[in-house]
Amino acid sequence: MRWSIEVNTTSEGFPCLQRVFYTKFWSKLLQKNPEGQLHGQEIIDLINVKISRYYDTNTITESHKDDVDPFKKIARQLQMKKGIISKSEATALYMEEVKRDLMKNLDFDIKDDTSMTSASHTDDTCLVGEGQHIDDEEEDLETILKRYQQQMEESSTGTTDKGKNKI
Repeated sequence: MRWSIEVNTTSEGFPCLQRVFYTKFWSKLLQKNPEGQLHGQEIIDLINVKISRYYDTNTITESHKDDVDPFKKIARQLQMKKGIISKSEATALYMEEVKRDLMKNLDFDIKDDTSMTSASHTDDTCLVGEGQHIDDEEEDLETILKRYQQQMEESSTGTTDKGKNKI
């Protein structure tokens, strides 16, 4: 392959040195060879395969970043604090991770039910035995988690009190 250096200008108008290649490959790249295939099509296909592999690898690693175990995250955060955190803070941190994990895992798609032809199906009723009355109040996830956190704190203080009385 032969080449030479020429003085040219960039798109902004600045002078620069450019290398000019003397080869017949680039001029033939979009022309068809006697077999009817594009000249260099194998190279183009290899480039496309490499690009798709890199793209797939990048998307796989990005999706695995979100799949970190919440308990490992908590353990890592506790190790970084090195014992400075109290039991209530650790419990609150744990409950926050459980909440985040639940919200991520309970996020399911709402499917279109226009294809289901049922005369008795309404927005207020579900499958037999699974329906709730429309006036029933739902309990908020926050209150459930706070109640669970309080129970955890009470049980941890109850076990420490029992241990002190035995001595």
